[in-house]
Amino acid sequence: ALLAASVTDMNSVTDVPSSRICFSGANSYQEGKVAGQRIAAFLGGSGSIVCIIPFYTQINHVLRMKGCFDYLAEYHKNIELLGVYEGAGNREVTMEKVNQMLDEHKKIDLVYISDGHTPPSVVEALLARDRTSVRVVAFDAMKENVELLKQGRIVCLVEQNSFAQAYNALVHLY
Repeated sequence: ALLAASVTDMNSVTDVPSSRICFSGANSYQEGKVAGQRIAAFLGGSGSIVCIIPFYTQINHVLRMKGCFDYLAEYHKNIELLGVYEGAGNREVTMEKVNQMLDEHKKIDLVYISDGHTPPSVVEALLARDRTSVRVVAFDAMKENVELLKQGRIVCLVEQNSFAQAYNALVHLY
C-alpha cells in the first residue's frame, strides 16, 4: 500500500498533460538533510524538537522527515526527537496537534514542519499558548510563510529551488 501511495504521489504532478519539456522533482530526502543542518545550527547542536507531517502516506514528506532525522542522528546526537505528529495537511487539525504536543512536552525548542501549508497555524497555536520561544522550521516560500519569516515567527524556510530542477533536467536532456 505504501509503495502504491508513493507511485501515486510521485506521478500525480503529471496526471494532467503538461506542455513542459520534462519534469524533475525535488530530492525530498536531501531537503530534509538541509532542514536538519539548519535545525542543528539554530539549536547550537542540542535541544528538543517535534515534527509535524501531513500524512505518513505522503512519501515526499516522509523523506523530508527521514532526511532530517538521519542527519541529526548521525551528526547531532544531543538533539532529541520528542515525537512526530500527523497534521493531515489541514490547518485546524495541525493546531489540535500543536496543542497536543505542547500538553505532552513541557520543553520543546523547535517545531519542524515538512509542508508549507500549515506553518501559519503552528505559529498561531504557539502564540495562543504563549510559547513564542519555540522556533519553527518549515518549507515553501509562500506569501504567508515569508511574512512569518520576516516577523521572526519562522526561523527558516527550505525552498525547492525550482530553477535548478529545470536547469538540471534540461542539461540531462541535452
